[in-house]
Amino acid sequence: AGGWSHISLTFRTNVILPVGQLITVTSLVNSGTPSGPIPLAGQHAPLFGGSAGWSRETASLLLTAADLVPGGADISVEFSLHGPEYILPGGASPSISSSPNP
Repeated sequence: AGGWSHISLTFRTNVILPVGQLITVTSLVNSGTPSGPIPLAGQHAPLFGGSAGWSRETASLLLTAADLVPGGADISVEFSLHGPEYILPGGASPSISSSPNP
């Protein structure tokens, strides 16, 4: 299995995201990191309470807004995942989406 992959994520929304809003990053495939909370670092980590939820089964990272997330500004966080267990031909293409917290 591979070592640690340090990932920087920068995104921008066109609206203010309220407290509790979910941001999901999918297709982070082949990580050996077990499911559960993982620490966030970077300038905007406090907007998400300093951690995110990780699901190995769905290869998804779930950020939950702990504070208002400003619209029209770059939002940057960093996290680490173990892996990849193997390299995919052509790599992976993560995507990001947002939804209200049910």
